[in-house]
Amino acid sequence: MKSKLTFLVLTLSMSVYAQNTQLVARYSFEENLTNEVNSAQEGVADSQLAGTVPTFDADASRNGMVLHQYFGLPDDNSISYTQFPNPLRGIPDVNGLTVSIWVNRFDGNVFDGLWAFFDNADSRFYLTPNAYLSYNANNVFFDANWPETITTNVLAIEDWSMIVVTADASGFQIYVNGTQVFDKNNVEWFSNVASTSNEFDFSLIIDLVKSVPYFYLGFGSWWGSAELLLDDLRIYKGMLTSDEIYELYISERTTEIPQTEATAINSFYDQQSNSIIIDGLQGNEKIELFSIAGQLLLSGINQSVISAENLNKGVYLLKIDNGNIFTIKKLVIY
Repeated sequence: MKSKLTFLVLTLSMSVYAQNTQLVARYSFEENLTNEVNSAQEGVADSQLAGTVPTFDADASRNGMVLHQYFGLPDDNSISYTQFPNPLRGIPDVNGLTVSIWVNRFDGNVFDGLWAFFDNADSRFYLTPNAYLSYNANNVFFDANWPETITTNVLAIEDWSMIVVTADASGFQIYVNGTQVFDKNNVEWFSNVASTSNEFDFSLIIDLVKSVPYFYLGFGSWWGSAELLLDDLRIYKGMLTSDEIYELYISERTTEIPQTEATAINSFYDQQSNSIIIDGLQGNEKIELFSIAGQLLLSGINQSVISAENLNKGVYLLKIDNGNIFTIKKLVIY
């Protein structure tokens, strides 16, 4: 068993973790495709016959491993994709959804797939790197930010951005780096059944995402797969608020911890003792251990050795508070 630590500075309340009661899927791409919310669900990296299967790449700016998706076209039988069981299928009380993912673009590709809810036939709800959002099912469709009409440039090239899509029966919103950039009223809109977005029945999106069998990265648009680096995919069965999305962005944005603000603290999993070891404590820190969903597991810890006897393999958040500033260390044990 090995462990890997990444470092984050957080300036947020814990409300974003309270919302994780709605979290149905989380993939951190640390060399596996297991749903950290439901370990029975496992993704599969694959490609069409002439394509390149997605790989796990080390990325220093994300402090860990990320998923590398490759360019491919259906005409060349070369689409690169990852298939997941749809975590929204068959669960009760799905009245909305939120999909959040970190993206690093290699080029200006605007058409090819970023993610999709897709049934491998005609029913699909998908997003491309142009923040082009589209619904197609039962001869009904809408296109928002159709790339031949607008190039949005909201996702940086050769840099990381977090893009979040929320939707319910009233419409949709698209956020980049914690800030709303589009909703149904400020996109380039086209539909075969609604001349304006206010005339479209957006409950059709919810019906689709509750029914299709798969969620894809790279596959599901009418075109191919864009070459992208991807990290920290989250899917919720409800709509996060704008404040929660901003807090999620801050919580997942990685950065160096200035030495003037925090002691150099190192943490690691020790297999021999089955413990988490914390080096560099000054003795005045309060330490708390959370699940990745924000559930408080241990509180009031002030020792440098924490037993991992009751911890399952997965991702944990170690909060260390010295009274002036607190830091969160993301610990992946697998």
